Amino acid sequence: MVYLHREKLKGTNGDMFVPWKMNADRQKIAQEQTAKGGVKRKASSTIEGKFQVFQRYYHLYAEGELCGLVESAGNMSVVEHGYERDNWWAVVKKL
Repeated sequence: MVYLHREKLKGTNGDMFVPWKMNADRQKIAQEQTAKGGVKRKASSTIEGKFQVFQRYYHLYAEGELCGLVESAGNMSVVEHGYERDNWWAVVKKL
């Protein structure tokens, strides 16, 4: 989970990179997929102990932004939505 404080993010438009740690077991699976041509990895990363740390893209939605995007996409409707852990979420139903 990513916990961010909105006060610290003013002026970012909600777009940022956040650290994401991949443990050794998951890293082995990812390397096998990459070797098979399944997953391409270009993200910058560092090693912290037994974890490889990637910089993952993250977007914080403004109030109403996520529901607006769903509605504007067409053929979908928002069944439920809310705010949790510093970001908006939505349950979407295909029409």
